[in-house]
Amino acid sequence: SQVNSNHLRRSAWICKSAATESPTLIPTPKPTNIRLGRCIKRVSDRRNKQKAKVERLHKVAMKACKDAGNRAAVILCRAKQRNRLRRQYDIIGKQMRSGLRQCKRNFPA
Repeated sequence: SQVNSNHLRRSAWICKSAATESPTLIPTPKPTNIRLGRCIKRVSDRRNKQKAKVERLHKVAMKACKDAGNRAAVILCRAKQRNRLRRQYDIIGKQMRSGLRQCKRNFPA
């Protein structure tokens, strides 16, 4: 019958595959330039996320400055926020540069 022949064929295949030795699969590492590219992309994506987060918070803070009081207090509040944003951008840029250096050190071309 069809069931018996399928069963026998399957068991013959299992015996055959058990008897033949399969080659050992050693995962080959990807070329360095692909790994370097992925590392750089990861660093730049992280930088973009950080920058977007900082910009969102800056926008909220600048809106909050409207309620700081008189005109001079509002101007001072906005100036402080701009300086804070500039410092945060500097930190994010420094982190990116050090991350890129680390990528190039780990995956030399």
